[in-house]
Amino acid sequence: MTVMESEGLEKLTLRRLATELDTGPASLYVYFHNVADLHAAVLDELLATVDLGPVRSPGGGASASKQSCGPTFVS
Repeated sequence: MTVMESEGLEKLTLRRLATELDTGPASLYVYFHNVADLHAAVLDELLATVDLGPVRSPGGGASASKQSCGPTFVS
């Protein structure tokens, strides 16, 4: 995660990770088939930290407001 946080996801490659871990890139292919698998594993780790609990309003109760995640179409 350190490489990604400091240099960006595009710099996180199997070769770069192997260098950071002081090992050879071939040893990482046991865990990741390619860089896309590595990036998917990073995404899984990041998403695991997301709090999916109920949203609370400032008054302490559960929020009843509805938020749109996409465009709203009006006919």
